[in-house]
Amino acid sequence: MITPRYFAPPRLRIQRWRMWFFVGVLSLMTTLMIIGGIFRLHNFDPHLQAHLKTLYEVRRVIPSHHGTITDRNGEPLAMNANVYHAVADPGLLRAVHSGAAQKTAVEVAAALSLDETEVREKLNAPSSFVYLKKKIPPSEAAKLRAMNIKGLSAQYESARFYPGREMIAPLLGYLNDVGGQGLDRLWGNRLRAEDGEIVMVRTSKGGVFEEVSLRPAKHGGRLILSVDSRLQAAAYNAAVRALRKHKARAVSAAVMDARNGDILALASAPSFNPNNIQQSDLRGEGERTKNRVISDLVECGSLAKPFVVALAFELGLAKEKEKLPTKTPVPVGRLLVRDSHIRDNLTVAEVLTRSSNVGAYLIAQRLGKKRYHDFLRDVGFGGGKILGLQGEASGVVRNHKKWRREDFATHAYGYGFSATLLELLRAYSIFAADGMLIEPRLAPFGKPAARRVLSAKAAQRVRRVMAGVTEGTAKLAAVDGYEIAGKTGTAKKFINGEYRDENKRAFFVGMAPSKRPRYVIAVMVDEPRQNGESGGSAAAPVFSEIMRRALIIGGVPPQGGYKDAV
Repeated sequence: MITPRYFAPPRLRIQRWRMWFFVGVLSLMTTLMIIGGIFRLHNFDPHLQAHLKTLYEVRRVIPSHHGTITDRNGEPLAMNANVYHAVADPGLLRAVHSGAAQKTAVEVAAALSLDETEVREKLNAPSSFVYLKKKIPPSEAAKLRAMNIKGLSAQYESARFYPGREMIAPLLGYLNDVGGQGLDRLWGNRLRAEDGEIVMVRTSKGGVFEEVSLRPAKHGGRLILSVDSRLQAAAYNAAVRALRKHKARAVSAAVMDARNGDILALASAPSFNPNNIQQSDLRGEGERTKNRVISDLVECGSLAKPFVVALAFELGLAKEKEKLPTKTPVPVGRLLVRDSHIRDNLTVAEVLTRSSNVGAYLIAQRLGKKRYHDFLRDVGFGGGKILGLQGEASGVVRNHKKWRREDFATHAYGYGFSATLLELLRAYSIFAADGMLIEPRLAPFGKPAARRVLSAKAAQRVRRVMAGVTEGTAKLAAVDGYEIAGKTGTAKKFINGEYRDENKRAFFVGMAPSKRPRYVIAVMVDEPRQNGESGGSAAAPVFSEIMRRALIIGGVPPQGGYKDAV
């Protein structure tokens, strides 16, 4: 059976079309009525207009915390601390306290020790935020809160704080709202933080109408240094005392763990307070902000002599007890190599302990220019920056092919090539570590970087000779209960084309205990003017003071040395 198809009558289809048309028109009219109502409320309703005028947008920074720098024991060296600022919302003050603006200005000026006229001008500013006074003490912040005035507050923010102040400032540097320098700025990627922000719509009564957006603050990471704050304090205090005693231009000292290259202290005096940078700190070449251990290039004088003797021992070209004709000056081209303090012939060992220029040159002649030059490069001189810090310099050793006869002679006793105090510290590590050159490091992690540049036997022979320094040029370097090994140095400064007797640098680099050194310490006194100007009288006592403290902190028991074994 075939079911017939149903066809709606034409009249019914027309009625359905008309129904949908009517629904569409009705929806459009409703939408237009709603939009028109909103437009009327926004533009013609006086009550709504008055309410909207009481609302305003406020943006507030959510302070972030720059990363913390600590020493090897977790003691904070650089951190963030809250500082308070007196701030005001002039718009809110006018809305809430319109009749008492004068009284408010008087009270605020008294609480913050400010000029009343200045406060009044700030409170009348066409703004929703003004600083009344930055970095106020907690007492003033408490006074401001006690006033309990809407629109006034003691707002805090996170600022950089250095607990050690001058003690370690040249190494850490500083960060503030103007700029920065030093390690705190250099390693910013690890420490960098990012402030957050909150945007609010507030009413004239101070309430929050709506929180529009929020971006959380991102805090910085943590950086652990190899420095020991106790030893850093000892090094800095010793440097300051030497600065005053000798009326010196500057004093610097560096301490390294001979076992792994950990830098335990880098001290420079004069220094500065990174919590309160003064314009005087930044004048000239920034004398107070300099990290002189890494920035000052110097000619090291007699500190070069142990390297001459070490290579001679290594090559079998000299023996400790061999006598040399040191009492006679040696002419070299236009130069006369001589010793003002020596009148007799010395053994090779005495060339070091009594610091003979003639003896050093006589031994260097056996080595030849190329071998001596190459050894200076092997121990790190002229090899580039060590730590990669801001302001770090690198010493220069010219190619031996450019040395004249006079240049070769002066290189033997520390003139003609330059180095930083840190490079000297590293170079002397070969004597402390039995021929291994230990790379200094500020991060106390991972395997130490070291390479052999001298045989253990040759290094120990030089160290044994240097153990007699406290009976020679450095009696003041002695440390009770321990035998130390080291070398003094005194070098004239090259100024305006000439070496000047009145401008000198005094050095001492040494290690202890002598048989198995735990620490290597380098000291430089720049232009000592009183109470001795040599390495033995100006730098050696600083070494002694720092080394004594290091051995105590390290728990190294008193012990005999090479002299006790003889």
